[in-house]
Amino acid sequence: MEELIALLAAQDVCNPLCAIGKIYEIIGLFYQYCSVETVRIHKTDKRFKEALTYINNHYTESISTQNISKRFGYEEAYFCRKFKETTGTGVIKYIRYLRLSNAQHLLRLSEENIRDVALKCGFSDISYFCSCFKHQFGMSPKEFRKQKG
Repeated sequence: MEELIALLAAQDVCNPLCAIGKIYEIIGLFYQYCSVETVRIHKTDKRFKEALTYINNHYTESISTQNISKRFGYEEAYFCRKFKETTGTGVIKYIRYLRLSNAQHLLRLSEENIRDVALKCGFSDISYFCSCFKHQFGMSPKEFRKQKG
């Protein structure tokens, strides 16, 4: 929070992407520490916390459960099971949620076309992005953007 406040209070022009990045870090921390039972998180090992931080920082990239589990020394099925036990949701669903939340934010604040927003948020298939967005928010990205205005 202090970094965001300092960034916004700076005399020179604030880069909006830096501010948005800080906001997403804060949201990630809220989600990580407030949306699941904190007892579960404290019982996890350091490696798992690092994996969760990695996901929160790299969800816009092409990441998979196989890559993540390998990177942090887990067997894939075990990592997926542990992730679900700890967070209450699956790895892929969690990544998709982060991507869609970011997309919703970008659609609200920018005039970028929907395809570019989808790519920026980590979706390589625009049809899949639109389908996921509609399923999550009850309207297409285009309808969401029109509603914003």
